Amino acid sequence: GLLEKAGLVLAGRKPGEFYDRFRGRLIFPIFSITGKIVGFGGRTLFNQEPKYLNSPDTPLYSKGQMLYGLNSSRDAIRNAGEVILVEGYTDFLSLYQAGLTNIVASLGTALTPNQVSLALRFAPKIIISYDGDAAGRAASFRAVPICLEKGMETYVLVLPKDLDPDGFIKKQGKDEYVKLMKAAVPGLKFIIDATVEGKRMNVPEVKTKVLRCILAIIDNIPAVSYTHLTLPTNREV
Repeated sequence: GLLEKAGLVLAGRKPGEFYDRFRGRLIFPIFSITGKIVGFGGRTLFNQEPKYLNSPDTPLYSKGQMLYGLNSSRDAIRNAGEVILVEGYTDFLSLYQAGLTNIVASLGTALTPNQVSLALRFAPKIIISYDGDAAGRAASFRAVPICLEKGMETYVLVLPKDLDPDGFIKKQGKDEYVKLMKAAVPGLKFIIDATVEGKRMNVPEVKTKVLRCILAIIDNIPAVSYTHLTLPTNREV
């Protein structure tokens, strides 16, 4: 029935048998930009995998096309001229409750060009604030080129490795988060630093390979995106 098509229940083994897709999870309604509920997200309460579970794509909901919380934060984003991008629902809610209301979440999925285009409608600058662990930094590494290719002024807020935005706000408070936000790393510098990290740059073959990787990313960035970038000197590379 409609519950199955909406992704709220899943078919069981027996005909006519169904079970709750979001059992054992804290439910977050997902709103369209006009404020209508179009889907749901569920965060595990019992350390289930995956940690976050979204409604499947339906005619009303496609996670790659939407940004969580934009219906509440779009005016603040316009006024600030920048948008803070986090991954999860609790990250969004913790920062919003702390007064950082120019914020959206990417619904716990890999950032898509459509999501970046949506953000760009409201602000020209984006600060990516994903988790501080290896997975979060890898997600930031993937997100930066997408933002730059869309012409957004892109920065990365680097958190301590053991914290996500929700945990950082609860542990360190808003003021410390704002300090990190003001010290956010330009997107291209983040890409360069991450690509160079751990590489033997004194070896010509390694240095050439690293530079080719960086140049491949730069080739896809529109010229307008260079205006805010602080590029490293040859000595730094």
